[in-house]
Amino acid sequence: MKLYNTSLKNKKILIYKEYEEEDKNSDLIKVKEYVNINCSDYFRAYIRQVSAKEMKLDSSSNYGEEIEITMNYKPYIEIGMLVEYNDDTYRINSLDKLEFLRSEMKLRCLKIKPDEYNEVRWSTRCLK
Repeated sequence: MKLYNTSLKNKKILIYKEYEEEDKNSDLIKVKEYVNINCSDYFRAYIRQVSAKEMKLDSSSNYGEEIEITMNYKPYIEIGMLVEYNDDTYRINSLDKLEFLRSEMKLRCLKIKPDEYNEVRWSTRCLK
């Protein structure tokens, strides 16, 4: 009997969202807000690079470095958020929350060039 193959979640990642808001002088500033539960703590995840064959089967028009991240279920993670891993930045393109299990989720991410931000914040979810 073949045992269920589980992936070792030993990579550390940070997930954040970006948005613009007005400051006191009515100027638009670009904000980077981390969504990790414990401030300055990492999410643990299994990461693998998506093969060219998989990208071709996926009929993806974005040809670049694409990774697949498997991590514990987090209901607040959304498409469009960004992932930091090994000094690289990736945008979440697709998301499979495996709703029937609610134990893991898979993210497909494409490597991008990070923007410059005027302000960096931690989500109010992590403040005590």
